[in-house]
Amino acid sequence: MESETEARPSLPDRPQEALRALMPALYGLALARLRNAADAEDAVQEIVVRVLENLGSWRPDAPFEHWVFVVAANHVRNLARRRAVREERPAAGETDSNRS
Repeated sequence: MESETEARPSLPDRPQEALRALMPALYGLALARLRNAADAEDAVQEIVVRVLENLGSWRPDAPFEHWVFVVAANHVRNLARRRAVREERPAAGETDSNRS
């Protein structure tokens, strides 16, 4: 019978390598939502930093890859939301009558 510690997933020995393997999928997620290659590349870099900075918040009862994708999805959603807000605001000095 497996002990409790053997049954639970553990943090990969080398989180950077695990993240490197996930980068193409993370890029695809970011590109699908942001629809801009440069923004998607920037988002992936930011996601990697967030994951590495927050490794302590990963719960061993959840698969590491799943946790990474939750972090990624939240980050990309926030980026898309901020971009939408910026695009809705009129430029400085622009009024409704100036817009076409």
